[in-house]
Amino acid sequence: MVYRCELKKLLFDPVLLGFAALCLLVNAVLVCASYGVYRAHFAAAAELRAGFAEASGAAAGAYAVDTAGAAASGAAGGESVDDIFDNFDTNWISERYIARHGLSGAYAENVREKYRLLQAAVDEKGLNDAGLSPYFGYGTADLHALLFKYLFGALAVESGLIALFAALLSLGYENLRGTEGIVCASATGRGILLRKLFAALTAAAAFFAVLLGATLALYFLRFDYSAVWNDNVSSLYNHAVDDYFKPLITWSDFSVGRLVRACAGMTAGLVLCFALLGFAVGAFIRSGYGAVLASVGLCAAMFVAEPLFPCGGVLRGLANLTPVQLLVNIGDWFTDGFADILWRDFERRGLALSASLLAAASAAAALYFKRRDLT
Repeated sequence: MVYRCELKKLLFDPVLLGFAALCLLVNAVLVCASYGVYRAHFAAAAELRAGFAEASGAAAGAYAVDTAGAAASGAAGGESVDDIFDNFDTNWISERYIARHGLSGAYAENVREKYRLLQAAVDEKGLNDAGLSPYFGYGTADLHALLFKYLFGALAVESGLIALFAALLSLGYENLRGTEGIVCASATGRGILLRKLFAALTAAAAFFAVLLGATLALYFLRFDYSAVWNDNVSSLYNHAVDDYFKPLITWSDFSVGRLVRACAGMTAGLVLCFALLGFAVGAFIRSGYGAVLASVGLCAAMFVAEPLFPCGGVLRGLANLTPVQLLVNIGDWFTDGFADILWRDFERRGLALSASLLAAASAAAALYFKRRDLT
């Protein structure tokens, strides 16, 4: 009964409902405003895909691409283009990062080591002809960034904020209304936190499901992905979202559909992390307004801490595993990232580490709350 009451307070809270509605409106505007980008590329991409289909029966490992960029064709006038991952050497990427950031010693070696490990993934892409997926042709990079950086980035920020403030609202409800002393006067009242946590997690999951489902439904109704759903995202027409000089290199092969599911799962994990963060802070700090300020301060600290450490160093690599930095690097999930991201699957490692530490902090905060003097 207590759990149901706590959950009802959150699901029908006017502030959370209003913010969720505003988020849906923002996402709808983002999708509709970007439709012009899609229309500009879709016709050319369909023609290019048809040319790829014709060429696939004519030659293995190479396709003809019109030099004017209008279509791919096996006919005369086309120019043969091989898979970009054939004989691709990742060392030049590491050396370019080292030169860009002026790295030396252990910092430079850390970057080289990551790209030495990446070579095996690149060789596998070459064997699988991953780069020969047409995707959206010359519009691939724009549309890939739209979905996997901007749209998923908006969803992650919105859902994370709702989860954070749902937990803070649940924990600070009695304090804000002056009923904390009455509720927590008994042992049962002191043990209410677990129910509040479950209610906050359920509410966060519900709001996230609505935001994700409604936004992606609108996106895929507006943008036709039926032809590219199984294409490899490491297409020769794609490049890293924030570093145009290199192709988009994932540690394992990802189709468009698989990457959508993986990003949705990662975003759900971040929602869990922000709910745990709000719970831990709300249980430690008695004042509701103080808890909000502390939460915002912690998020700001995660954001500004990363550039304080040297690029290529382990401390900077660890700073990139925090929930806020995972949000910042959302366009590079499942890829090699930048010089300051040192480990394969940094996003999954960061999510596991953040969730574990925040769960431990939540448990410590709950124990502290049971013994706290509320007078």
